[in-house]
Amino acid sequence: MATLGRVSSGTPPGWYPDPTGTQRWWDGAQWTVYTPPAGPVGPPAGSPDPRSLALLAYLGTFVAGLLVPLVIWLTSGKTDPFVRHHALEALNFQLTILVIGFGGMAVFFVGLITVFIPILVFGALMVGWVLAIVWTIMGAVASYRGEWWTYPWNIRFIKG
Repeated sequence: MATLGRVSSGTPPGWYPDPTGTQRWWDGAQWTVYTPPAGPVGPPAGSPDPRSLALLAYLGTFVAGLLVPLVIWLTSGKTDPFVRHHALEALNFQLTILVIGFGGMAVFFVGLITVFIPILVFGALMVGWVLAIVWTIMGAVASYRGEWWTYPWNIRFIKG
């Protein structure tokens, strides 16, 4: 995504006047190319609510894994920074889970020579699975409240 300049600031994401005085979207770390639409503010009539799409990006992972946040990111995420943020969070977390899951299973099968290693790996994967469910629900609730939320631990495979 093109940016107009980086400014280190603790300012939360939102619409602010940029250094030139133009209203522009601040993503929390940099100015983006997004400017407010001309006309009434808010989603056009008949378009889905951004909070609902962000919620769907998280909860859809329980049904279709990374497919739902990927589709939301590629469609509605192109026009709405809030939806884009949450869809990317959910997508990156699903990719993180996929990599860790494959790695854990590889260690599990290699460790079958001993009894101790598979038990440790299985326990770690179960703890990770519970954390993934809890964190995904926390993200869904926060997004529906209109809050900008990030996973406590997530590998950023895709930058947005």
